[in-house]
Amino acid sequence: MITLLERLQTELDKYRWIPVSERLPTLEDGKSIDGTVDVLGIEKGILFIGNYYPKMNMWNYCAEPDFWKPIILPTEEKMVEKKNNECM
Repeated sequence: MITLLERLQTELDKYRWIPVSERLPTLEDGKSIDGTVDVLGIEKGILFIGNYYPKMNMWNYCAEPDFWKPIILPTEEKMVEKKNNECM
């Protein structure tokens, strides 16, 4: 049985900053139309929104971030749920 603590840790892991030394983004980490992955990155303490090209192993704008994390947007289902809760 999964405990509440384990569920919370799993949820936190989705939003953590991932060191580039640990792994690079993959297409599964975000939506992609053109083969890139949209991510938030931190390079020398500066936050940026960027793209990573997994097939070419290349970041846009010659960025070399130290950490990255996927841009996670709410699903349409969650947006409808939120709207319904606000109307009550």
